[in-house]
Amino acid sequence: MSNLYAEERLEKIVTLVESQQRVSVPELERYFKVSGATIRADLRKLENENRILRTHGGAIPYQKKIFEDLPASRKNEASKVKIAKKAIEYIENKDTILLDTGTTCWALAQEISSRGFTDLTVVTHDLKIAMILEIVPHIEVILIGGKIRKNFSYTHGSQVIQSISDYSVDKGFIATSAFSIENGFSTPNIETAAIKKSMILASKEVFMLTDSSKYGLDSFKKFASFKDIECLIINQGIPEPVITKLKSKGLTIIIV
Repeated sequence: MSNLYAEERLEKIVTLVESQQRVSVPELERYFKVSGATIRADLRKLENENRILRTHGGAIPYQKKIFEDLPASRKNEASKVKIAKKAIEYIENKDTILLDTGTTCWALAQEISSRGFTDLTVVTHDLKIAMILEIVPHIEVILIGGKIRKNFSYTHGSQVIQSISDYSVDKGFIATSAFSIENGFSTPNIETAAIKKSMILASKEVFMLTDSSKYGLDSFKKFASFKDIECLIINQGIPEPVITKLKSKGLTIIIV
């Protein structure tokens, strides 16, 4: 198999993952007679194209867990605006804040842009958020540089994670793809999970922003437990017994 072109190898990897449900890097090395570095680069490319999910040491089919939809296809916009309008109540002049990527955080950036802050510092790896806020007077925007993830409008990779870890901010506003009582907060992409985790570690207070449709779902990579956040801001739709359980974990729950 060593004479396959790169694109042919990528297609064959997807076929193998889908037929076997799980493959390892050493298996793929032997099959294609290429280096582990080549296989890992192939898997990164395929994951960025939403065709497989990387695991520790290999890959599984993309459909096996909740998938990561493109930002343009995301729904529940009215709920996200409500969540953003509540979240901004916790931002004060002179705050330093971290803003995660995603449509809910975009809605929060829009709220910030219209509220007349006179001294605010926003750190983000999201290109759209940076563009929303860079024209606003009295808001300093720090854009974390790195590779741009195609079709997602944010930077990612080890450089981003390292840069975020160098900051200490007052408040972090984080989004999630899924959360459940059993598994905490999770997302389909390994690198995205690592970025979210680094944001949580860099923030003195952590606000999780999510609409209720994400509850009861588990995605591939966990990035936070309930003990890692101070406040969950969510729209209506969570059963009362679940709210009680979440509060028992020491969370402040804000329902909009």
